[in-house]
Amino acid sequence: MKLPAFLYGRGRDAHRETKKVMTRLRRGLALADAVADLGGLVDVVDKPGGLILEGPTPVTGARTGFHLYRPLQVLQEHHRQELFEPLEDDLFDSLVTCEWGVAILLSDWARIFFLDHQGALADGRYRRFLDAAVEHWPAFEDIGLRWSQSGFELGRPLACSKTLVLVLMRCNIPVDTINAEQHLGLPELLHRHPPEPENFEAPDGGPAQPRTDEEKRAWFIDTYSDYYRSLIEDFQMSPDDLETTRARYDQAVRAHSLDPAELDPYWNQRP
Repeated sequence: MKLPAFLYGRGRDAHRETKKVMTRLRRGLALADAVADLGGLVDVVDKPGGLILEGPTPVTGARTGFHLYRPLQVLQEHHRQELFEPLEDDLFDSLVTCEWGVAILLSDWARIFFLDHQGALADGRYRRFLDAAVEHWPAFEDIGLRWSQSGFELGRPLACSKTLVLVLMRCNIPVDTINAEQHLGLPELLHRHPPEPENFEAPDGGPAQPRTDEEKRAWFIDTYSDYYRSLIEDFQMSPDDLETTRARYDQAVRAHSLDPAELDPYWNQRP
């Protein structure tokens, strides 16, 4: 299995190289051409480290590996209005048609493609994504226990991909079933439980996904509140790294017209 070279390294390395990809996309270059322009593809077996699906966090950022979350994270945090939304359909089409693109779609930030259930259903995204994942599943499994959600635990893709679990749940496969049968692998799971996204209904406890601007705003508030809290409570960081990470989160929060002071529980403790 091969992945884009620009995703490999520590978190900051992948972030720096990903920004170069964004520059090329803004100039109208196709995604495949942008990847080829930045080192092309490298074989996973030739590089140590995990295939990291979650981030950025201080833990995942410190790990050396393939930071699969970076492209969609950078697009959404730094370029959402001016770049991600106009490219959303074409970007999904590009990612779902190649092995490394499907690997990126397993990352946490790929959930943005499925937030609007009706839109994803109308575009056939659920079935296209699952069909592509099944096609490349042998390659994903052959990598072994190198997929990573938190940066610590390493496992197989179905155990680590929150986006894949979300899609399966939207396809009317109960999460208890997914957890109980994940050891079978995705192809066998779908054989036993054919996906039915058109029959999915949101649970009574609330909407399954943000559909309105207000709901999306609430999602970002919850997400970044957790990010800020984790900086102090979950990880040990140097003062310089803490300041840099906070500044990046502040920038992303303001890009969504939110106030960092309202989301960071440690705002008043800042130097």
